[in-house]
Amino acid sequence: MNYKDKTKEQPINELTELHQRIEDLEAEATKRKKAEESLREAKLLKGILTVSDRLRKSFDRLTVFF
Repeated sequence: MNYKDKTKEQPINELTELHQRIEDLEAEATKRKKAEESLREAKLLKGILTVSDRLRKSFDRLTVFF
């Protein structure tokens, strides 16, 4: 449909729909960023726990000698 053939309401409606779509996409991007941050934190925590467990086991082996 040619722009000149549209009624005045049609471009306004299209603009409203586009604004809503932008809001939806921004909300999804925010959710995705939060999920990515949570995943990074979980991986970091897992790494810390792994190192902590290794240190504890090493310490337990050392205390056997004393």
